[in-house]
Parts: sequence; structure tokens; C-alpha cells
Amino acid sequence: MGEADVLAGVSGIHLGEAEAILLAQKLDTELILDEREASATAQMFGVRPIGTIAVLLLALAKDRLTLQEFRECLDGLLASGFWLKVDVYNEALEAARSIAKRKN
Repeated sequence: MGEADVLAGVSGIHLGEAEAILLAQKLDTELILDEREASATAQMFGVRPIGTIAVLLLALAKDRLTLQEFRECLDGLLASGFWLKVDVYNEALEAARSIAKRKN
């Protein structure tokens, strides 16, 4: 049984998440994680988790996405089964609008 198997078993996260956390720790880098348990586990291992919405907001802030593309990405995630509370969705759109407004 490997280290990732043990981590997954002890923490209750998926094996792929455990492997990604261990790799991010080894590479000393951030890791895109959206699951609460995986994010908490990553933090315990000194890995900074960043959520998908934060990545999209960073892309918007760095002119890699337009506001329209941000919304299309967010809606596409939802259409593909990404779970998001309505208030979090609205907060993400408001943050995106704020970023877009500051850039103009």
C-alpha cells in the first residue's frame, strides 16, 4: 500500500486527490481543489488549495478571460455537474463584474 493509498484511507478523500496533494507537496506548488475534505487535507500537508472559481477569477484579472467568457466557463461547469450554491454563483459573478469594472 502506497503513501497515497494510506492518505486516502485515513482522510476519506479520493485516491487521485491524495496523489495530487502529495505531488503538490513535493513540487511545493498550489493545487486546484474544490472538495472541502481534500482542501483541508492539503492544508495539513502544507499545500495551498485554490478553487476552480478562484482560478477563473485570476484568469479574468490577468486578461486571459473576458467577463463573458468567465460566465460561460462558470455556466459550463454547472452544466457538466459542478455543484455550486446559488449564493456562491452570484458572489462569483459579482466578483467577476468588479474585476472587469476595475480594468475598464
